[in-house]
Amino acid sequence: MAPSKRIFISDVHIGMRKKYEWFTDEHKQNLVDMLKLIANQGDTVKDLVLLGDFFENWLAPVNVLPPNIKGILKFEGNKEIINALKACIKNLTNVFYLNGNHDMHVTGNDLKQLTAGGKSIQPITCYNAGLLYAEHGCRFAMFNAEDRIHDPLDGYPLGYFISRIISSSNEKYDSPGSIASYVDDLLEAALTTQTISESIIEALMEVAHLSPETEIKMPKPRRPLKIKEVQKKYATLWDCWVRKFGYRYSLNAIRGEMYSLEWFGDRLCKKNDFKVVVLAHTHKAEMDKDQLFVSHDRIYANAGFWVTKEPTFIEVDKQRNKYVVALCKVKRDNAGKLKIERQEEVLP
Repeated sequence: MAPSKRIFISDVHIGMRKKYEWFTDEHKQNLVDMLKLIANQGDTVKDLVLLGDFFENWLAPVNVLPPNIKGILKFEGNKEIINALKACIKNLTNVFYLNGNHDMHVTGNDLKQLTAGGKSIQPITCYNAGLLYAEHGCRFAMFNAEDRIHDPLDGYPLGYFISRIISSSNEKYDSPGSIASYVDDLLEAALTTQTISESIIEALMEVAHLSPETEIKMPKPRRPLKIKEVQKKYATLWDCWVRKFGYRYSLNAIRGEMYSLEWFGDRLCKKNDFKVVVLAHTHKAEMDKDQLFVSHDRIYANAGFWVTKEPTFIEVDKQRNKYVVALCKVKRDNAGKLKIERQEEVLP
């Protein structure tokens, strides 16, 4: 019987173990053991989908350059992870790589060294298998969608600079929604004379004890940018989204940063008749089955976050006459052995 399962892992944020990065050696063993487990299930698992932000190219203080993909792949501390990933490439039918926002500039050429058994990891922009659809989801999030309007050179969104500024502080920041705690009312800011970008950057400057004149070191060949330049660059962010997508869509693009992308999951189902949509980005694992906003039953799932004591992922078993979707939580038993806790939904 041909393998029918698809596994979606997202938001691992592998870097080089700097103190300001999220992924640490504490999270490494769960990932290595999980990848090894998947690699040994080639008879049942068809595709492993790395659903964005697998690598970390954003997090670094304003005076330090973030790690690049070349350095991350060469870093000795990542050797076990890379070897386990190569085992998946060798043993499974496919291993796919989708960009998120924190790894938005990782290219197919960057991934060429991830080969095994005569096969390579496959970069794609979205995963579409019949009525099953998946992508990272950052394009639906106002602060983290690629932005060629305000940053024509590289498409960096406002979220890149948010990450750089808050990485310069001692504050905890481990999800897109974390910034909401630093701004009194994010949605209200959208409706006042002070723009969203001004409100956020102003609040984060205070948290990080930085000034408008502080320079943010940028990857070569770009010159450093002062924080006040960033505020000015993105001043029209809200207006641009409203003009392009409309008011309701734009409000949900802010809500998506703070809470959930489920509204966009429903929208994808309604427009394309998908039955199962898997997104990521928010770092909040969730699964919901209903037909409230669509004409048929659908399942929306979010793969969650790997940088936690109990990381999560999504498994979709696409059988002949049904979809079995599981939100899976990685745990350890009393002996320290990996175990998977599953919450399942079935869709005809």
